[in-house]
Amino acid sequence: MKKTLDTGVVIEWVVAAHGRKIVTMPDGSELTTDIICEKLNLNKGTAAYRLNNYIENGDLEQLWQPKCEKKNYRKRVEVKVPPTHYVEGDIKHFYDPNWKLLMQNI
Repeated sequence: MKKTLDTGVVIEWVVAAHGRKIVTMPDGSELTTDIICEKLNLNKGTAAYRLNNYIENGDLEQLWQPKCEKKNYRKRVEVKVPPTHYVEGDIKHFYDPNWKLLMQNI
């Protein structure tokens, strides 16, 4: 089978026995999930996922990305938790219905 991407890259692959895909690389070598597993020390599921993504988008960098390399996510902003204890001179507790209930039962 052949697939031509928008970038003009042609990707060829063959579905072998038991649904295994053999991809012909641009340099003429053949690539399977077993080869990816051996070179990058990945499990077969991850190797098959990367091979299928390569067939879809043709990204070689993503295909040969080292194991356990995490994406750089932007740092999350820490949420400031307001103090929940009583501070002297604070009257917020007078408007809290649970405080009123507590004071009725004392």
